Formats: sequence, C-alpha cells, structure tokens
Amino acid sequence: MRARRIYRWLLRAYPAAFRATYGPDLEQLFADVWRAEAAGGKTGRARIWWWALRDTLARAPVERLRSVHLNRWRLVLLIVAAILGLGIGVVDSSPHWDDTGITVAALMVVTGSLGLVYPRGAWLWALAVGIWIPVLNIAQTHNASSVLALVFAFAGAYAGAVGRRIVA
Repeated sequence: MRARRIYRWLLRAYPAAFRATYGPDLEQLFADVWRAEAAGGKTGRARIWWWALRDTLARAPVERLRSVHLNRWRLVLLIVAAILGLGIGVVDSSPHWDDTGITVAALMVVTGSLGLVYPRGAWLWALAVGIWIPVLNIAQTHNASSVLALVFAFAGAYAGAVGRRIVA
C-alpha cells in the first residue's frame, strides 16, 4: 500500500521515541481510515491526506518540543537564539531595509554557529532564530512569502551541525 508508506514517511516529523510508542497504532489507524474513505474516490483520499497533514503539522512540533530535554546551557542558548532572531527579524521588517543578502547571511551565521555549538538541536536553533522574520513580516504586510527565510535558517543550522560532525 503506497499511501501507507507515504504516511510512514510523514510520521518521521515526530520524535523517534514517539514513533516507537505510537507509530504502529497511527499507521494502523491511517490504514483503517484509508480503507473506509477510499471508496469515496479522489475526494475521500484528499480528505484523508488533508487530515494527515493537518494533524502532523499541528502535533509533530509539539511532540518535538516535549522531547527536548533542556538543561541550563541549552536554555541559555535558546534564549540567545530567540533574541538574535528577533533582532534580525526587526531589522528585516523595518520600512527602509531592503537588503535580503545581509539578512540571509545573518540568519545563516547565527544558526550555523548555534548548530556548530550544539548540533543535535539544529532544528530548534533554526526555528528559534528564523521564525521571527515570517512572523513580523506577515503581521506587517500580510505577505507569507517571507516564510522562505526558514529555509536559510535550517540550511545554516544543519550546515553548522554537519561542520561539527566533520570536525569531531
């Protein structure tokens, strides 16, 4: 069943411990719902995928945050990351700022540095730093295209994480 394999891949958004505990049950639920709704044709299948994507996008980040065990050092890094990200976001969303290259460089340097310091939290650093640009720009201009800034935040964080693994 191709749909079940795709759903299994979608479950990778959840932390490994969550998948080990609930993954088989979620896969079985998906397979049962798929069989029940597939008779509805393309509309039924679209409804299932909409449910699966919405559920994963809503719950996976929460489960990821629950799985993070923040010690004081990581908590300090997280606060620093959020403050630096907010600073980058404020500068980027200011009315007379029009230098995307500097914003991207700042994002990648900050997230890359954090990824280098603590590679296992690369996804967390990318979100803590990068989320501010879309949040502030969407609040001001109602333009969601700034969500692409997250791509650069993740690229920087994971480049730092890979750099740390190469060095170590």
